[in-house]
Amino acid sequence: MSTTYVCAPEIHSFEQLRQYIYQTICEQFHLQPEAFCLTQRILTRGGQVCGVFFSVEGPRAVKFCAIWEIEGNQILFYDPAGVRFLRVQLRYRPQWEQAAA
Repeated sequence: MSTTYVCAPEIHSFEQLRQYIYQTICEQFHLQPEAFCLTQRILTRGGQVCGVFFSVEGPRAVKFCAIWEIEGNQILFYDPAGVRFLRVQLRYRPQWEQAAA
């Protein structure tokens, strides 16, 4: 399976970013929205924040994930096997500090 590249709709806030990631994962893997939780954690490299890791645990403990890579301002989506299936370039950079709240 090859990676698809797309431009995201306008995302300005961290909450909009979370919702976009959750909806994209649910649509891609035919998950019922609101049936599964989206979790997140801050990623660091050399003591600096470099991204946010998002995960949805689906049925039978299958995990779907995405990473918002802050420097490149892109979202990388991965299937349960760890294969990237989608790369989304964002036009605006949400404030990552909201992720820690």
